[in-house]
Amino acid sequence: TRDALKDTETRIAVVEVSLWGPLVYGGIFAATLSSALAQIIGAPRILMSVARDNIFPFLAPFKAGWGSNDEPLRGYIFTFIIAFLAIVGGDLNAVSPVITNFFLASYALINYACFASSMVRSPSWRPTYTLYNPWLALVGAVLCFVVMLMVDWIA
Repeated sequence: TRDALKDTETRIAVVEVSLWGPLVYGGIFAATLSSALAQIIGAPRILMSVARDNIFPFLAPFKAGWGSNDEPLRGYIFTFIIAFLAIVGGDLNAVSPVITNFFLASYALINYACFASSMVRSPSWRPTYTLYNPWLALVGAVLCFVVMLMVDWIA
């Protein structure tokens, strides 16, 4: 509300020191919108890829693509339903730690997969990054897990 925006506890410090405050709010809005759109478009594609790998049999309905571009239509519908239920629930602050932990878990698993591939000396694992270190990948996985606990240890 308007009164909450006047409260000193809810002010954004960057707005106070910027040359033109509305530009900061526009940047926040643009960053939020672009992140949301990227997730709404990216999540169904990842879901379709995981379903096509046959790792989890219950994801079989999400294997099918639609049209000449193989769009994950069922994944889009599923993502819409999840987003709709979160919005109808009315408390986005309750949903955000869960979403954050999902992303941190995926980053932790990617880092751990890099570490494990290096340790077993898989012939197909050839990291191209010149400064790659498997121990740094393990540290990244552990740090992601620690941050998950710091964000919300229940979620």
